[in-house]
Parts: sequence; structure tokens; C-alpha cells
Amino acid sequence: MIDFLLNAEAGGIRLAMAIIAVAWLWEDAAVISGALLAADESLSIPLALVAVFVGIFSGDVALYFLGRLANRSRRLRAKLLLNAKFRALRKVFRRKTLLNILIIRFIPGLRTLGFTLCGLWKINLGKFIAAMSLAGLLWIAVIFTGVYWLGASSLLATGYWKWSLMLIALALLVFNNLYFRYRLKTKMNK
Repeated sequence: MIDFLLNAEAGGIRLAMAIIAVAWLWEDAAVISGALLAADESLSIPLALVAVFVGIFSGDVALYFLGRLANRSRRLRAKLLLNAKFRALRKVFRRKTLLNILIIRFIPGLRTLGFTLCGLWKINLGKFIAAMSLAGLLWIAVIFTGVYWLGASSLLATGYWKWSLMLIALALLVFNNLYFRYRLKTKMNK
């Protein structure tokens, strides 16, 4: 794998770096872009997968450490840790870390808050990284494979249709995020 990365074209490395940067802003777009670039043979499959994983992994760890940094604020810590609902949620989260991180990974809109709270609640870093890596790998495998398969199909052989697929997928992801955010807000207001 290291030989592959060292021998990769400079253009491929630039595309991989762009995917990593996009993953910090919007993970879904990074996975879709990586899969379509691999399907278009602009980027090799291993390099696209590594770039997507590195981007997602580094972004998630950054959110965790943002929570650890927020833990230094006495006011924020007191407000959250004295709240009975947050204490109960923290207790459940500590007992079932893997399950909760899987839920956070697969339900749109929960990642930023969920992984930041992991840091704020001082969830064990090793447990967090293991659970987050497993959830990330599963998520990348499902989304990347589906998009790559569609992007590489003979039905979408022309570049026009392949990149139209990206716009459609992004529109569906935006709709999905807005829908679940609305559902979550209505549930919390009841």
C-alpha cells in the first residue's frame, strides 16, 4: 500500500488531498466524490478509499478533541453536567459506546454534536477511535460501493450521466439531512 501511494501520480495525490479536505466539510460529498472519481478512473480505488477514510477519521477525531477542549469551560461543563438528562445520556453512552457511535454515524445530523459530546464527556479515546473507525469503515464500504457500482455501470458510461448522478446523490443527501433534522426537532418538542 505504501509503495502504491509513493508511486501515485501527483494529480491523484492532489485529488486525494481534496477529498480529505471535503470530508472535513461534508463527509457524504467526499465519499460520493471519491467513488465517482474512482469509477471515472481519475483516481485509483485504494487511494480514493484511503483519502475518504483519512478525511473522515481526522474530522471525527478533531470533533472529539473539540469536545475535550470545551470541557475546560467551567460554565459549559456545569450547565451540561448538572442537567439530569445529559447525565443520564452520558451514562447510557458510556455503557454502550459502540452502539451509540454506530447510530451517530448512520443517522444524518448527529455526527458533529455526538462526537463533540464524546470528547466533552471524556469517553475513553481508545474506545472512541475503535468504535468510530469500525462505524466509519462500514459506512464508507456501503456508500462507496454503491456509488462506485452505479458510476462504473455501462448505463452511466458517459461522463455527463456519471456526474449527474453525483448531483442527484447530493440532493438526496441534503433532503435526507433536512428530513431527519425536522423529525428529530418535532420529536424533541413533544
